[in-house]
Amino acid sequence: MVEAQLPEHRERQFPPTVTLAMFLGQIMSADGSCQNAVNEAIVARLLAGMTPGSVNTSGYCQARQRLPQEMVGTLARESGALLGEQTPQEWLWQGRHVKLDLRNIKTTLGMEALSCKTPQMCEKEFCAYLLAYNLIRLLMAQAALHAEVLPRQLSFKHTLQSWSAWSQRQFLSGSGEDTTTLFVLIAQIRVADRPGRVEPRAVKRRPKPYPRLEKPRRKARMEIGRRGHAKKLRA
Repeated sequence: MVEAQLPEHRERQFPPTVTLAMFLGQIMSADGSCQNAVNEAIVARLLAGMTPGSVNTSGYCQARQRLPQEMVGTLARESGALLGEQTPQEWLWQGRHVKLDLRNIKTTLGMEALSCKTPQMCEKEFCAYLLAYNLIRLLMAQAALHAEVLPRQLSFKHTLQSWSAWSQRQFLSGSGEDTTTLFVLIAQIRVADRPGRVEPRAVKRRPKPYPRLEKPRRKARMEIGRRGHAKKLRA
């Protein structure tokens, strides 16, 4: 699917396939920053005996902008369709596919806010979130088939963590790809049926007493350089 959607491109440090993989890794990572995505790519190039390149994030950010939105959107739709095609009949609810709303994706992947700055990049980031979500669900479906359980009995978070750890170790070890072992690992944690569960919609940790950044960060830095930091507001 990826090969069919590739645009014409030059072989740079961040070609479309590498950029898409980094974009998805950034979404699935607990850090989620561009700098962390670039750092991981640099380490991977070093371990592969390649020239590492610069740790500056500008090249990666430009590569994300060149990544065609239609490519990411098409892959998100096709991965969702693939998931539906591979669903056994006994998994369906009264013979029908159950649709999930965006709140499920927000809670499972932490998509509270999009970090991109332009409408076009926000749309692309949204499609990347859908693609990442579908790929993890595909892993859960394959693990469920292997363990002969229902996918909803498996943990999304555990699958995401297992995949991240497995893919990193797989690269470092250089051994053959053994997805069967990965499926066994994913299926080891089961989600219990908790009817009537009620949780408060509140957080324990208090927010830091800082105002919101409502201007470009570079402009804010310049103002701090001229005037210094604003005095803290007193209660």
